Amino acid sequence: MKLLYLSQFELSGLIVVAANSRNSVMALLEEINHQRRKKDDLIERLHKKRENFAESCIQFQRSIESDESNELQSLLSEKETLEDEIHGLDQTNINVANSVSVFLEEILQDLQSSNNILEAEIQRANEENEQVQKQIDELRATLLSTVSPVDDPWGLF
Repeated sequence: MKLLYLSQFELSGLIVVAANSRNSVMALLEEINHQRRKKDDLIERLHKKRENFAESCIQFQRSIESDESNELQSLLSEKETLEDEIHGLDQTNINVANSVSVFLEEILQDLQSSNNILEAEIQRANEENEQVQKQIDELRATLLSTVSPVDDPWGLF
């Protein structure tokens, strides 16, 4: 009987773990989608800022086209430097996004693998529980067939 309760307790625990794993997978999927939307919004904002910056630079260049000075050259040089930095940051952003995506996919694969293992353990425990139930029923039947009412002075059978 203790084995039955132990099996049921273990089975209940495995069911809870499997449910929690499924919830974790769903939460991670939602987090991935949220991060993707956030990344898309960030890229869109960055693109708009770049366009505004480029437009401002063009307007600035037009306004001082006639006045060639060292200050203009330094500002143009700074503009090129900033554009290079923006390009570098874009590459860094892409690399970070890729590594985060790979990391999250690995986590999801691990969770799915764990979930599959837990489901297999639950199935095995269910089969074992059924075998134990059959053995208990067989032992009960054997015991009842061997004990007669005459042999039972206490009236248990």
